[in-house]
Amino acid sequence: MCCKNFWKRVVPFGLAIIIGITIVGFIASYNYKSSIYSIVVKQQPVFLTKPTPKWTDEAKTNKVEGIVSLQVTFDEFGKFKNVEVLQSLPFSLTENAIEAAKETVIEPFEFSDKTWSVTTTINYNFKLNN
Repeated sequence: MCCKNFWKRVVPFGLAIIIGITIVGFIASYNYKSSIYSIVVKQQPVFLTKPTPKWTDEAKTNKVEGIVSLQVTFDEFGKFKNVEVLQSLPFSLTENAIEAAKETVIEPFEFSDKTWSVTTTINYNFKLNN
């Protein structure tokens, strides 16, 4: 008699524990980054503001010319979020280009009734007027 009641009480309790541990393990191992969607759109963002970076006297004196290329991410509201330098120039021209990118605002990108963050390349051409 004792053994029958033992199995009737212990087995369901043991199964409940095993199921609970499995669910907790699944939740703990869930990768939240995998739920982030990205879409590729071959459309340039619409710039609402795009300030021109400032030249430095040192760059002008040394006659530095070239392109600063930045990969810039804007949030779903069109505001600056992050930057990665792809191509740089000396004499603080890269830093000035980054500051200009931080002040840049784009029109929020809408797709499927949702606004999305956007990553795009911005090139700043530093060319001296002769």
